[in-house]
Amino acid sequence: SLIPSYSQNIDPLGVVATFAADVLYRSSRYLDVDDDNRKLQPSTTILNARAIIARSDDSWVISVAAQNITNQLVYDQIVGQPLAPGNFAGVRTDRGRYYTANLTLNF
Repeated sequence: SLIPSYSQNIDPLGVVATFAADVLYRSSRYLDVDDDNRKLQPSTTILNARAIIARSDDSWVISVAAQNITNQLVYDQIVGQPLAPGNFAGVRTDRGRYYTANLTLNF
């Protein structure tokens, strides 16, 4: 994981702007105990980004973010179907690409 960020005080406005990115790498791995190559999750790199603007006293914070920008497909588990040989069921851990926005008020 690599999570760089940069913050800058904007003194005339009394706010702090922060920009950050996440680079989350995971090597390839088997998703079931039998090490079947059909159940191999290839290596993935997930990219996230966010921008945060906050009052210096933290009375309010606004943030916008993009998660899984590259829209990587990530499985947690893939298992064989005992009643249908050769078929598999998979469980995803990712939500695909999505965006968020938050406003926090402290009083």
